[in-house]
Amino acid sequence: MPISILLDYYLDGDNNFIINNIEETIFDIDHRISVYEIFTGNDTITATKYLKSTFLEAGLGIPIVHDKYDYCHGRSTISTKYKNNVIYFNRNTEFDKIILDELKQYYNQVIVIDSISNDIIIDDYQMLVQSMYLTKRLAEIKNIDLSDVKYSPLVKKIYRYKGQI
Repeated sequence: MPISILLDYYLDGDNNFIINNIEETIFDIDHRISVYEIFTGNDTITATKYLKSTFLEAGLGIPIVHDKYDYCHGRSTISTKYKNNVIYFNRNTEFDKIILDELKQYYNQVIVIDSISNDIIIDDYQMLVQSMYLTKRLAEIKNIDLSDVKYSPLVKKIYRYKGQI
């Protein structure tokens, strides 16, 4: 909700975009795979941070975040040993088209979150909303309550730690 309020200011109070883009996106997810490699860039950082923290805190799976442009520098080796799922933030660039065509042969499933405009702020918001629907769907499939985070007992011991690290 706070990001919607900020976007409303960015759009000078024209909230039609927000209203029209909060419709649910339907995702078909192979939930048997527990590792999700997230392909991102500087232009999709908000949605990426949401996915990473939600996957970890809710126990939806194990996120591995790749910067799209660094993927060829050794990060592709994971896909030669494991058939993970991919969440790909697609900005519809020439690079995106090339890599999306290739990823399908190296991964179990490629889940694409598409941009809708050339405005980075609008796209980041819209991709965040799609990411929320993605985690909602995965949580439904896995029967996980996203609001019921089960912290490790270790957290209770170190949360209020004030000593030196």
